[in-house]
Amino acid sequence: MNFIVKDNPCLLLETAELVYALVNDIATEKMTCDGPYAIAVSELETIRQTVCAGLSSADEELRFYFHGVAIEGEAERKSCLAFCILNFDMIIGYYEIRDAIQALKSEWRRQTKPFWVTGISPFGICCSDAVGFTSFAAEMDKLPVPQLYKSQLVEVFVAFEQHLDRLETLLSPLAERLKPLLEPWVTQAAPRREEWRRFFLTEKAVPFMLNKSGIDKTEDIPEQIILSMRYISPGYVPLRYKYAEKQVLYHMGVVVPPGSDAPQDKAVLEKDEYTALRLLSNPDRITMLNAMLHEPMSGPALMQKYGFHSGSVFRDLNSLYNAGLLSICVQDGKNTYRTNFPVIQKLATRMLQAIDPDYKP
Repeated sequence: MNFIVKDNPCLLLETAELVYALVNDIATEKMTCDGPYAIAVSELETIRQTVCAGLSSADEELRFYFHGVAIEGEAERKSCLAFCILNFDMIIGYYEIRDAIQALKSEWRRQTKPFWVTGISPFGICCSDAVGFTSFAAEMDKLPVPQLYKSQLVEVFVAFEQHLDRLETLLSPLAERLKPLLEPWVTQAAPRREEWRRFFLTEKAVPFMLNKSGIDKTEDIPEQIILSMRYISPGYVPLRYKYAEKQVLYHMGVVVPPGSDAPQDKAVLEKDEYTALRLLSNPDRITMLNAMLHEPMSGPALMQKYGFHSGSVFRDLNSLYNAGLLSICVQDGKNTYRTNFPVIQKLATRMLQAIDPDYKP
């Protein structure tokens, strides 16, 4: 098996991460981690302010591409159109934005169409070659996201290269600002890259990487593994197995040492988690969540069933959805809501770990 560790970051994805944080009002503290190679919070704030200078989180075009949309059952992070486009192929091996965009266009032209959509994650959609007829709209309709977002996904993938060009125009000047600011941290992380290169020479490397890739069939063993360091939001480790090329690509968080998992959540609760817990302290909201656990319900249906006041119901539904405790479904053209139970489970575990850091679910 051939192992490659890239020296340079992927500027396109690092820049997009900063814009995603701007549009979704993500605190700088949540965009880095503890660790010897992580960007310090104060330094990252300077980088963020410099790169995003002049941008507004209310800009209509930026919000179209980068506004986060909750995935049902996903507690950690939201999806956005920009990452669904930019992560259509794992372009971690390209430093310059122009090269990454050209690689994405080449992969899009190579991809057999139509294709099956097999899932969605916060970093993109998963797809595979279709066997026989399939409808792209029907494929997108299977995804556990709101109906409007499904329609927007169809919209951007039907005109994939035009939207890719637009993202290049938006992000290229920002990437030029980011490049010199990120270079010191890339240089500082040279020992971490060497740690990974040495790890790949050990007998532990192959079983570890296959386990992290979820590969357990002999015929699926890859011939090449490529790893590139991730500097902004470095606790995440997106990966992709390209079966045709027998290649696994990792966008490895720089804080992750060889042979280890990504860092676990801090025991201290975050501000948005406290907000969610406060929402759960109201008995009427608990009643609503219980009612929507097994079937989607609308605001009027909840009012009719429980006699709730209209103003409080719609306010509570909006608050619960913004906290990630609900997902939106569309039935007969109307919004209904379903309890996002995995997110509530995760929140309960986080609360217990904040009280007892040794607690294991």
